[in-house]
Amino acid sequence: MIAYNVNDVDSTAELLERCKKDIQLRLDVEKEFGIDCLSKDNVNMGMKILAHQYCKYSGKTWNEIKDLRSPMDVIPLKDVILPIIKYDDDKLQAMLERLKQQVVSPGRKGYEEQFIFKGLKYSIGVGGIHSVNTPEIIIPKEDEMLIDSDVASLYPSMIIKFGFYPRHLGEVFLQAYEGTLKERLEAKHTKNETKNIAYKYCLNGVSGNMQSPVSFCYDPLSVMRIRMNGQLLLLMLAEKLTQIGCRIIQINTKSPLVF
Repeated sequence: MIAYNVNDVDSTAELLERCKKDIQLRLDVEKEFGIDCLSKDNVNMGMKILAHQYCKYSGKTWNEIKDLRSPMDVIPLKDVILPIIKYDDDKLQAMLERLKQQVVSPGRKGYEEQFIFKGLKYSIGVGGIHSVNTPEIIIPKEDEMLIDSDVASLYPSMIIKFGFYPRHLGEVFLQAYEGTLKERLEAKHTKNETKNIAYKYCLNGVSGNMQSPVSFCYDPLSVMRIRMNGQLLLLMLAEKLTQIGCRIIQINTKSPLVF
């Protein structure tokens, strides 16, 4: 029995040592925002902070917003896709027109289409864009460059740029969201790591929570707008890159790999 208990104590002490930074962050967040988040994972902690920020900007209480939702049973993609999305290539434009004719259910599963463009097989649909690659080794020549380019804060940027916020929370959500982004940038500048990291989780967790029926941010139409337009804009970027002589060798929801 003693050996058993010693093992438990040692294991707990080791877990505490490994999680020390995460635990300290939550203690600091509790002190900074008055939020009980010691047992929350990063995403849930971020959403607690976002709710706190929204209430601060809107003047509402948590009880007034906690049960708000914007559910939808079906989503016509023609109501989702931005008018700025267009392609020079006839095959890509035809794919876009087919996409606009689809009516899909909320969630990541549903319509998907595969096509080949400039030698690379693409898969596009409600779940995101990605290339269909076979295993290979690519070694650039001396006069070539292999570039892995990641879009910085794609989803948060789209929320702000295009107003893809939870509709039931109104435009004040954007004020709270942009205000939180500014506070994060200021925290990075002043090296306030608590606010910097906490606000990072706060900003990045919104799109996922917009597809969760248990979240006060639930709005499948808005998250579909983010997902669909994000991948279509990336495809526009891929097309433009091929027009200046680049070859796309891999692409996923947030980044292209350019050769």
